[in-house]
Amino acid sequence: MVKRLLIVCLIALPIIQVSGQEKARPNRQEIINLMVQGRQMAAADRDSALANWQDPAASKAIRADFMKCTGLAYLGNYKAQAYVAASYEKAIGIVEDQLESYVWYAIAHENAGADKAAKEKIQASRARVYEKLHSVYPAPSDEDLEDLVKAQKNRIAQYQEEANKTK
Repeated sequence: MVKRLLIVCLIALPIIQVSGQEKARPNRQEIINLMVQGRQMAAADRDSALANWQDPAASKAIRADFMKCTGLAYLGNYKAQAYVAASYEKAIGIVEDQLESYVWYAIAHENAGADKAAKEKIQASRARVYEKLHSVYPAPSDEDLEDLVKAQKNRIAQYQEEANKTK
């Protein structure tokens, strides 16, 4: 009995580790590498990754598109930022994180510029996540959320500096 349990554990452990990595957050170096790749990405590849920016679940390569969009999001692409936000909101290719989702929606909304339709969709999504965040206890304050947005903007600026040094 103990032998069987040990064998099952030895077989299951690598499977559990691999499936956990699928949804792992990219680390600093991975993000910088993704940014460098994003800058070098052909327009067709970029458009393909961003095609489902409003619905990441429609992607045929969910994790790969999430990673591409992460690099593009840190480069300032608002569609990629909205894609990353939706992915965090719905746990598509990444772990669910409503705070991270809110932050990326806020940044995407600011960067959408003159695209009124996109701004409205992004704002509606941000409001939806805001409601989710405030439906649990303890709910983050508006100041907490703004601090998180500012911290992410600072992180983006730092990563952009590092990515500019890496060519």
